Amino acid sequence: MPERQAKIWRDTVKGEPADFLSSATSRGLLQELCRHRAVADEMSELIDEFPSEALIEAKGMRRYEWLLKMRRIEAKAAMEMATKLRLTNQSRWQPQSAAIKAESESRIAK
Repeated sequence: MPERQAKIWRDTVKGEPADFLSSATSRGLLQELCRHRAVADEMSELIDEFPSEALIEAKGMRRYEWLLKMRRIEAKAAMEMATKLRLTNQSRWQPQSAAIKAESESRIAK
């Protein structure tokens, strides 16, 4: 596993219970999460370094739009993996807690 992915792995598991990766399926999902996050990070670096003068030409604009699209695809895939692993706040809510939260938010909105 490349170092960038390994760092994401370590950062992800350090706050989780010891049995978090007890199955091969969980480890596989986490590996995919690390891959997608690493690629999204690489896309972000390319976007940040993209020369603004290249946006004047159609070819540069197409390249920039492609980079944005690829980052969006990778970020979405990473979020899907995080949700499947129950790493997101929303995926960790208990059904009863989620219902209470939704009810309180609907009262606030009124």
